[in-house]
Amino acid sequence: MNKPHFNGLWGILLVAIGVCTSAVSYAQTELPDDISIAPPSSAVAQNAAAFSGAWLGTWGGELPTALIVEQINSNGTAHAIYSWGDSKLFGFKTGWERETGKISNDRLQFSSPAGAKIDFIFEPNGRLSGRYELSNTPPSFAELYRIPTTNVSAILEAAKRPVVSWQEIRIPVLSQIGPTKGKTFGLQTTVFRQTSPGKHPVVIFNHGSTGPGIVPTNFIFRGGNEVTFFHSRGYIVVVPMRKGRGQSEGPYLEEDDSLPASVGLDSAIEDLQAVVEYMCKQNDVDSNRIVLAGVSRGGFLSVTYAGRHPANIIGVINFSGGWFGEGMGSASDFNFEEFQKAGRDSKVPMLWLYADHDEFYSLKFVEREFSKFRDAGGRGELVEVRDIPGDGHMLCLWVDRWQNQVANYLKCL
Repeated sequence: MNKPHFNGLWGILLVAIGVCTSAVSYAQTELPDDISIAPPSSAVAQNAAAFSGAWLGTWGGELPTALIVEQINSNGTAHAIYSWGDSKLFGFKTGWERETGKISNDRLQFSSPAGAKIDFIFEPNGRLSGRYELSNTPPSFAELYRIPTTNVSAILEAAKRPVVSWQEIRIPVLSQIGPTKGKTFGLQTTVFRQTSPGKHPVVIFNHGSTGPGIVPTNFIFRGGNEVTFFHSRGYIVVVPMRKGRGQSEGPYLEEDDSLPASVGLDSAIEDLQAVVEYMCKQNDVDSNRIVLAGVSRGGFLSVTYAGRHPANIIGVINFSGGWFGEGMGSASDFNFEEFQKAGRDSKVPMLWLYADHDEFYSLKFVEREFSKFRDAGGRGELVEVRDIPGDGHMLCLWVDRWQNQVANYLKCL
């Protein structure tokens, strides 16, 4: 068996323009047929014994994975089967390996032959949160749920079923903008719902631009580690594709050089408004607890939407946001103007997250943008993250570098 090098799973990303790639995988997770789960003895601590059994889930919301904890010893040593699914994007096939790990401080840890550190901890909802890390690459995150049986045939059957943790819907938008005025389009949208009953808070995560022709307009963005982070904390996560992107209908006005930049932004705003209105009508949604988040142009969009529709949301998380890069001369003045308007009109506290050596935005430039926003009356905090490997515009991938700040921010909403 050839165990894959995940490279942070989302490391092959076109994040220079704010897009995190994701590989849709419908393949099953391979497991051996000699699974043998031994009930933990009374000598095993209860918090360690809780790991025993079979778990299924996904890395980054899409890549299938399984963890079968077969035996736990009183000293915390654990023997487990770890498996992964197919990925066309990353070029590896489904496979599995038996691993020996250690349970300590409520954490199951083991190392792969490839040198990756893999660990699992319990979330408050009873699921497992997984982390996969290689040196100098963004760690990947997984969410796994327990298979409520130790029957081998039932476990193998469950592992054969496709692992798709999301639902794809189409949200209608009646455009009132420029050349699309009066036309209705369907927006391809990925929804990661919660399985527990009742109404849940929502995070709408907005994608970036295509850059200067780097990302095909038909590329489908479904999120990655950031989706796993928000979903594991009880949020329904919604990832819409705007007009002309992915399989959404209509023209992509944001990159139409014959139109003013304001038209492209207005088009994006009305798409996001359609998504907010649609989600507010869903039975499992708490319409009073909608948070916007986004990366690059999607972060900028989240901030500006809060100024246009201040009553619709309770918070904004802006990852490396901007409409035009700092190096685009006078065009970047558009950023200052719109951030200033958002500061004047928005009502909610925001969290802005940027990193140094960002290919598009220096921290000095970002500080100027944030000053425009704040001086106009905007509420929020600017967090500057330093020394992540590579391009700082990839900050959204480095969950470890921002998860504490975001978790604390969400608690205050």
